[in-house]
Amino acid sequence: MYLRTMKGWSDMRKPWRVWLVSMLVLAGATVSCGGEEATPATTTATTSTTTTAPAATDLVSKGQQIYSTTGLCTTCHANANLSATGTLGPDHTHIATEAMSRLGGMSLEEYLRESIVNPSASSTPGWEASEGLMEATIAPLNLTSQDVDALVAFLITQK
Repeated sequence: MYLRTMKGWSDMRKPWRVWLVSMLVLAGATVSCGGEEATPATTTATTSTTTTAPAATDLVSKGQQIYSTTGLCTTCHANANLSATGTLGPDHTHIATEAMSRLGGMSLEEYLRESIVNPSASSTPGWEASEGLMEATIAPLNLTSQDVDALVAFLITQK
């Protein structure tokens, strides 16, 4: 009987212990936060940085996904960054760097977009024989302008 009483008493103390430990943890967390308020300028800067970075990263990720699957790019283009071994078109491992010498007054984004949408507009030296192949491959895919934007965002990262 005595053991049952002690056990029962011990069980009754457990909720109190849980409450006490919870309050101590909460008090410690409150003290460690410092209680200082952030200035509006700091809050604004943090918010804008947080919302911009993921959007750009998402666009690059979407572009990589299209490049590797839907866009069939790895079928023809090599890209060591993705272990792609295509041999029918120019290597895209360092396309952002290599394309800089072929811009012809366009920005890198414009050049890459033009190369996707109208590949015959400018040919990569050494790949003239494969001209027309990309048009035949990419036309049936019906890529949207958002898909092309994502592909361009991804290709710009290939330096």
